[in-house]
Amino acid sequence: QAADLARHTPACPPSGPGQSHHNETAFMNQPTTSPQPFNDLEQWLNQHRVTEVECLVPDLTGVARGKILPREKFTEDRGMRLPEAVVAMGVTGEFPEEGPYYDVISPNDFDMHLQPDPSTVRIVPWATDPTAQVVHDCFDKDGKLIPFAPRSVLRRVCDLYAAKGWNPVVAPELEFY
Repeated sequence: QAADLARHTPACPPSGPGQSHHNETAFMNQPTTSPQPFNDLEQWLNQHRVTEVECLVPDLTGVARGKILPREKFTEDRGMRLPEAVVAMGVTGEFPEEGPYYDVISPNDFDMHLQPDPSTVRIVPWATDPTAQVVHDCFDKDGKLIPFAPRSVLRRVCDLYAAKGWNPVVAPELEFY
């Protein structure tokens, strides 16, 4: 799942409200110039008869974390929340016992408010029932991006590249043991 998530996620996520990246597998297979409204996402899910939605955020190691919701519960009003610690889990799903991790993650482990990025919606080809995956961005209770969430970090790095007039070239390194 993480490989599928990485393959379909643009190198740089949109850097702010009203921005998106063109790619040939974009939301509804159309070039986008701004994020699609949630009702367009709902319409896409209905057209594809989706019964479950995998709400995903990448952790720091690139593993897709999140929740699976029945389609009828995936609504803009309901929203989605996950604890902050989810994005900072190690590859084995464990948390460090000490160190700089706790300089970033509050011991209270506040909830993040997740907002779907409609440009990332994809049908899960291996699912028995019609299932979609949607990558989400992480926000705090005040509506600010969680600065240590991987998509937020990537967005800042891409902005630094853009400021220099550079375009990042990236490739995954797959390791098998």
